[in-house]
Amino acid sequence: MTAKELSQYKSAKAEIKSIHRELQELPDYIEGTDTVKGSSPEYPYTEHPVTIRGHIPNPRKEKLLTRVERLERIVSEVDAFLDGIEDVNIARAIRLHYVNGQEWWKVAGKMGLEVTAGALKKKTLRFLKKS
Repeated sequence: MTAKELSQYKSAKAEIKSIHRELQELPDYIEGTDTVKGSSPEYPYTEHPVTIRGHIPNPRKEKLLTRVERLERIVSEVDAFLDGIEDVNIARAIRLHYVNGQEWWKVAGKMGLEVTAGALKKKTLRFLKKS
């Protein structure tokens, strides 16, 4: 897992919420219209256009559902990665910075370790490069 992938976590969660709100407002179906060719039922069977109308599934809703699935996959991959980290300090630093969006100096302060923000960031980035 890279730092870039982890940094997408918070945005992905926010976008999922936003899309769910939008999905609630969208109708399931929209009215669709098309024109097809038809002919008279009796001889001389002249061809003429026929307009048909009906309800079709909302294509915007389908696109949003596909996007939500992709974003949820990203979130679950990050969650699985974080659950698999055995070093508690690294896991906590990653959660505080990448998931909660806190600056490194705040993360270092909250963790209460005798470590500078730069050292904590470096240690975390090294861990991410190894994994």
